[in-house]
Amino acid sequence: MDKRQFPMNTDDSSKERYPSSKNLFIWGSIFFFVTVLLSICAPKLITENTLFPLDTNRPNEIGDTIGGILGPIVGLIAAALTFLAFWAQFDANIQQRKQFDLSFSNEKAARRDEEKRISDQLMMQQNEILRQDKSSKINLFETRFYTMLSIHRDNANNIEVHGVKGQKVFLHMLDELKLIYNLFMILNKKEKGNFSPEHIYNVSYLTFFFGVGKKSTPMVKDLVGEKLVGFIEKSHMVILNQIEKNKNDSLVIFEINGEKLQWEKYYGLGVGHLRRLGHYVRHLFQAIKFVDEQNSDLLDYETKYKYIANLRAQLSAHEQIMLFYNAISVMGEPWLDILEGGENYIERYCIIKSIPINAADFYKIPAEFFSSKNAYGKSMFEWVEIKERMQKLS
Repeated sequence: MDKRQFPMNTDDSSKERYPSSKNLFIWGSIFFFVTVLLSICAPKLITENTLFPLDTNRPNEIGDTIGGILGPIVGLIAAALTFLAFWAQFDANIQQRKQFDLSFSNEKAARRDEEKRISDQLMMQQNEILRQDKSSKINLFETRFYTMLSIHRDNANNIEVHGVKGQKVFLHMLDELKLIYNLFMILNKKEKGNFSPEHIYNVSYLTFFFGVGKKSTPMVKDLVGEKLVGFIEKSHMVILNQIEKNKNDSLVIFEINGEKLQWEKYYGLGVGHLRRLGHYVRHLFQAIKFVDEQNSDLLDYETKYKYIANLRAQLSAHEQIMLFYNAISVMGEPWLDILEGGENYIERYCIIKSIPINAADFYKIPAEFFSSKNAYGKSMFEWVEIKERMQKLS
């Protein structure tokens, strides 16, 4: 048996369980030799000892005397030899039992080692399976995520409005939305309407999104309800009349109650952006939701944040501002739905972090709408961070 696998048991407990025969064997041997010596010397000592004189001069008497003396002695010698023989067998049995116990102990140790080895091997296999499974899931996730990221880039690059194409479209979209909002606020004031800025903004965003015209205006009227139908009809008519009035000019100019607004014709005012922004915003929302809904055992918050930061890096500053104004409208409410933990998607992943705050200068201001840091302590606005760094310099 290989001692490397079955180490010898060095436990001394067996010495306590089994009596040692060494001392008994020594004393038995001494007794044997003393008995033999006495048996040889006894006849002479007894027959010639003057202390116990025996009248044994005749041969037969001497023989009877020797036989009578040596008989018990020989019997004792025989008994001693028999005892030694039995003791030798007893000692052999003890040694055999010791060997058996040692072998059994080694086998138990070997079984324990083998069970531990098998257990460790199974644990390693299980961990490897879990690692491979996690790696496979991450690879699958990344494949889908980067596919969605690629689709988003294509969506942004392919947006086109009357010859204006790509991410620069968002700059003009923001100007259009701002103009419509300011125009509607002036018209609301002129008509002495009692509509709140929230009502005016959402009507403005719906007008911006669906457009103004025979097909577009009815869609907006259907969404706003009876309370605002009259306001929509008058406001859209103002826009259509002014477009017609300035159709040969490079600008569409509104002069109402002493206030002047103008739209440079990068593209037609009130054309609507349903087919452009609808698909773009929905896909962007689904991409962020896809990352957020990954199991925390697969991706923790920090990892999810890094993936979405990668997506955010693909958004221009004006795309992020446009996303903010979409989110605070009735069209983009899912962006602000409260998630588990108390924040929304924009706050949780600082999706509009790169915007120049002063560029979002109508209706609601991002820095006033959101806190400076989210629930995880991350800065919501890079603009604020830059200002803080400058203040430290002074």
